[in-house]
Amino acid sequence: MYANDIKSNTRYVTCEVSQGSALGPILFLLYINNLPSATKFNTLLFADDSTFTLSNGSVHELDKSVNSELISIVAWMQANKLTINFKKTNFILFGDKSQRHSMNIFCSQQTISQVDSVKYLGILMDSKPTWTSHLENLGKKVASGANVLFTLQPFADVHLSRIFHFSLVYSHLIHGILNWATVNWSSIADLVKLNNRAIRSLLKINRIDST
Repeated sequence: MYANDIKSNTRYVTCEVSQGSALGPILFLLYINNLPSATKFNTLLFADDSTFTLSNGSVHELDKSVNSELISIVAWMQANKLTINFKKTNFILFGDKSQRHSMNIFCSQQTISQVDSVKYLGILMDSKPTWTSHLENLGKKVASGANVLFTLQPFADVHLSRIFHFSLVYSHLIHGILNWATVNWSSIADLVKLNNRAIRSLLKINRIDST
């Protein structure tokens, strides 16, 4: 490799998954495939974004169990020449809507911050299972897509508008819908109105016409 007309020495790479490569995520998953066997956590692996879950009726016991299991995770990481990115690591406690608990979670002498909302594969989850954060975020995306369709209305035919609708509106609405759509009707009423607005723009019909 050259940098500023200076050539570096040649060295063999013995442990690496090239970032940005097509096979990178699959190769990395193969590399960390035995991580779940090193812990009692329920482990969800998606490329280098690993999620651990644990449940207990007692917050105090859960606190001890999580800290204990994180010691096992760190040991596995060290044995496999990996490190945890603490800037991107946090935890969320799901519990009763009427209560607010806190936990003291540590990993490699680093304090893990507690959050009230976390994003997992594009879905925002609240510590109190109300889906409020996700619905607010989803509303912004659908509104943005509806605005694009409205702007395109004088220029695009129905076929082209339909492509934009599936790309900018429908794709967001359908993602995780089996989870967040279980809320009561009043929570998603505004979202339905935004989608109806997008469909009216797509079909070039008046705002009072039924969809």
